[in-house]
Amino acid sequence: MFTHGWKKSSWKYLWITPIVYLVVAGIEAVVSGTIVGVMLGAVYQAGYYEMNTWVPCIWGFISVLTLIISSFSIQGGL
Repeated sequence: MFTHGWKKSSWKYLWITPIVYLVVAGIEAVVSGTIVGVMLGAVYQAGYYEMNTWVPCIWGFISVLTLIISSFSIQGGL
């Protein structure tokens, strides 16, 4: 009744899904990193401070952890 031709064609394009996710994640990382970096630079420049090289790295970790935590659905969360 059903032919197995559709299974081969659907498995053939399965590898595209992780690539699309990686491209979207890369674009999101560049955009969010640029926005946070510009804002941090403006705040430090407005206060006449010198930025340590660890500050952008720590903000990057904070951004990644925020995205990971927000990806889970929490029952009774905010």
